[in-house]
Amino acid sequence: MLVLDVEFEAFFEEAKLRMPGERIYLARRSGRTWLTAASGPAGVLLRASTDRSLAQVEESVRVRNVDFAIGQWSADGQLEEFRSFDAVIAGVAYRSEESKPGLWLDAFPDEPSVQEVLTSFYNELTQSGDAGDISFEDFLRLASPNVVILRGEEIRYHLGMKDGSAG
Repeated sequence: MLVLDVEFEAFFEEAKLRMPGERIYLARRSGRTWLTAASGPAGVLLRASTDRSLAQVEESVRVRNVDFAIGQWSADGQLEEFRSFDAVIAGVAYRSEESKPGLWLDAFPDEPSVQEVLTSFYNELTQSGDAGDISFEDFLRLASPNVVILRGEEIRYHLGMKDGSAG
């Protein structure tokens, strides 16, 4: 079965075009609401996700007078919500006061710069009181941070390495 991933805003028009009259299924997984529709004869699975609540999406479906149910189609019996990444993960390895280095992780909606990651890291530690009263420059000198930023495609690549689908 072919899987077509579209933006939430395009989902209803694509469903109407590719599979008129088919029921849409809604599911809440991994903090997102998923919409799926399938056409067995055409061998197509249409899929979209949004950060809108399930209730908000249900209302969008009702307004369009589209038949829906709670559930989720999958192409191979596996739910694939972890294959779509809108967020970016950033990690900072740093020299800590302990015998082991520290590791700080955060998620960002869009790709941050290294400076933005370090600023976010610094702000979190100073707001919590863990960094004490220290300037940003001194903090960087003492922590000797190393920043890693993982984009969605890199996360998908690493997951693919685990299940053999990376190419």
